[in-house]
Parts: sequence; C-alpha cells; structure tokens
Amino acid sequence: MNLSLRPVTEKDVNEFSGTESYGGMSDKERLCMIQDSIRGICRDKYYKLLAAVDGSDVVGFVSLCGHSAHNVSIGLDIRQEYRNRGYGTAALRLALDFVRREGFTVASASMRENNAASQALNPKLGFEELTGYVNDRGIRIKVFVKNLLDRGIIDS
Repeated sequence: MNLSLRPVTEKDVNEFSGTESYGGMSDKERLCMIQDSIRGICRDKYYKLLAAVDGSDVVGFVSLCGHSAHNVSIGLDIRQEYRNRGYGTAALRLALDFVRREGFTVASASMRENNAASQALNPKLGFEELTGYVNDRGIRIKVFVKNLLDRGIIDS
C-alpha cells in the first residue's frame, strides 16, 4: 500500500460509487461538492474533499469541515471493495497530518453507533469518545475528538 491524499477534481465525479456518503448522490450534487472543495469553502466555513489514492486507484475520500479556526471534523469514506485492508487507518493518519499543517488543533469525527469499524479506528489513533446523540433521521451517532497538539499516536 502506498496511500496518499490529493484534492478532488471534477474528473473524480464518477469515483464516488461504492461509498456510503456519496454513492447515492447525483453527478450534479457531486460536482457542486467538488467545486466547493476547490474553493475551499462551504456555507462560509473551511471545506476540503480529498481523494485517498493508492497508485492510480481512488480507494476512498476524506472530507474536512471546519467548525472554527481551531476545530475540524474529519469524515472518512472508504469504498466498499477496499475496506478491512488498512486503508481507513492510513487515510485517517494522513488526514490528521494534513489538518495539523492547515493549523487546526482539534479534530472530531462522528459516525453511526452501529459502525463498529470506525468506532475501533478512532481510539486506535488517539481519539476519545466525547458524546452521542440521535440525529434528525433517528440514527444514533457517536462523536470522537482528538487533540492535534499530541503527536504521539499519529507518528507511531
């Protein structure tokens, strides 16, 4: 595995199939999201969408949404055929380094309560469970947070 993150481009519009977050979107919705990422802003806040790439294969995506000058949420979506092969761990490590270089000091991650893989991954990389809630669709969500000033777990 030789994973890297790169900004999405409009050429990536068809690469979203096989993802949970983006697979059901129309091409028009995906293009709008990509254009927001290229501008680096969505709803007046920091926004980046990065492709997780191994060689020439797009294995998934990482979304970065700023909540303040110091806090960013990281959303990870690995394509179904690449799951359980270490890509999520590698992509999250790269994303943590990326947002630290962007100047963020706190990262958060939210996921469905029934997403066992994500719930295992986040603590492995130094996230702590902060809270939980039920979203407007009735889905139970867990929220994890990580202090980005603590480099120990990312570098190991």
